Amino acid sequence: MRGVVPDGILDRRDKVGFKSPEKDWIYKSDLSREAIEEAMSYDIFDKSFLGKVLNQKKEINVEECWRVINFVLWSNEYKLT
Repeated sequence: MRGVVPDGILDRRDKVGFKSPEKDWIYKSDLSREAIEEAMSYDIFDKSFLGKVLNQKKEINVEECWRVINFVLWSNEYKLT
């Protein structure tokens, strides 16, 4: 974007990326709950971790949970399971 956006904006070091509210999405979405329930049938996931998510314990690793949900949705889309 150099030449289009002013250099003063491009060279700033205090910019912060947009943080999406994954934790809210995980706990408030039926789709997320269904994906976690489906993930329980996969041998590759930690069942105790998924159980914490389903029981809505707040100390979960949100990034890990988000990856599980997206893997399940992706695998359903491409019929991998």
